[in-house]
Amino acid sequence: MTLNNRTYGFNSLNLDSLVESAFATLCEKSPISAHPYYNVVKTGEYTFSLEFAVAGFDRKDLSVRTEDGRLIVKGEIEPASNVPVMNYIHKGISTKSFNRVFKLAENVEIKEVVYLNGILTVNLIVNIPETKKPKHFEIV
Repeated sequence: MTLNNRTYGFNSLNLDSLVESAFATLCEKSPISAHPYYNVVKTGEYTFSLEFAVAGFDRKDLSVRTEDGRLIVKGEIEPASNVPVMNYIHKGISTKSFNRVFKLAENVEIKEVVYLNGILTVNLIVNIPETKKPKHFEIV
């Protein structure tokens, strides 16, 4: 599945074509699983965030890296030998390992990564070159 402006309604955001192309090339969905669920949030004119639902994971269980123009978000909990095995009646919170890969447009960079209350947030910025930004001129 490719993330494009029709899939998530990015046309309604009135983004210029460079920012729109950053959104359009963002997602390269892993065919194996939809886990963990995530949101794509527009946070500013040239910024957006990916929010991952990772309840049950600790900071040490998560990694975020870039490689070859891709954002790779990985989660893996190491089994602890001294923790008793739980007898779940219902287990709705998944802690299975995951590896999500997102294709980043050439001008998209990671601004920061934050983990808070079971949500891993990757803040991204679209760095538009000055030559590509609109210019306004005073009429004299």
